[in-house]
Amino acid sequence: MALIRLDDKVRIITAIAEAEKHTAGEIVCIVHRSASRYGYVPILWAALIALMLPWGLIRFTQLGIETVHLIQMAVFLILAVALWALPMPVRMRMVPGALKRQRAARAAREQFQANDLVQTAGRTGCLIYVAEAEHYAAVLADEGIASKVDPEVWQRAIVALTDALKAGRAADGFIAAIGLCGAVLTQHVPPVADDINELPNRLIIL
Repeated sequence: MALIRLDDKVRIITAIAEAEKHTAGEIVCIVHRSASRYGYVPILWAALIALMLPWGLIRFTQLGIETVHLIQMAVFLILAVALWALPMPVRMRMVPGALKRQRAARAAREQFQANDLVQTAGRTGCLIYVAEAEHYAAVLADEGIASKVDPEVWQRAIVALTDALKAGRAADGFIAAIGLCGAVLTQHVPPVADDINELPNRLIIL
């Protein structure tokens, strides 16, 4: 089942538009189905198992070194192909949690740059980001607003988002996070007379 349905997208976009009525800042929401394909992970697992294999063969068999080496190469190739062919949800279980968090955090920073949040007037863009496969959420604010706000404020938005995600209410989580971020932007970046909507009000799904 999709994390965000069509009617959810409409609700989220409406929430962004409503929040931005009261601030000159900009809010962007992104759902990344997976922050990485982790194509190298099956290769690493295959290599690790193949590297461990000779110890057992040498210890418990009478096979020659050449034969052991050939078996090692064959096992590596077979495992690499088999593990590569696994469905993505299964492959994700092979990825260490720390690596998933690291890759998702990097992807959030990349999306912050890629979606022009650093180009807003006053550097007051705010990104609400979710990496679905990694079970990761983040709120990133540009320097024009981040320097004025305690990080704990953004953490409250992340908690509201992740609590709703765990309960299967992704749209409600985004709307709650948008409301909290919008309140911060309203307080520190009030609307101006000649304000324009610099970034489209939309939910980006990658």
